[in-house]
Amino acid sequence: MDAFKVSGTFEMQKGKEQPFTSVVAAKSEEAATEQVYSKLGSRHGVKRLRIDIQEVAEVSPDEAQDPWVAHAVEKGA
Repeated sequence: MDAFKVSGTFEMQKGKEQPFTSVVAAKSEEAATEQVYSKLGSRHGVKRLRIDIQEVAEVSPDEAQDPWVAHAVEKGA
């Protein structure tokens, strides 16, 4: 697994744009994108159409501030 930094915006209630950045552990950029869609949809009730992913970049495990992500990358889970 690799660590990916996914950033973009999503539309909240009343049309307000909310920027986000999320670091996830995934096997590919596509899998990282799916995780972010799933997280935002679950936490904020946002439909995929309202999420604009602008950048997906691979980052080192050191840059991942989430201990779970760093551990998953190191173990290759």
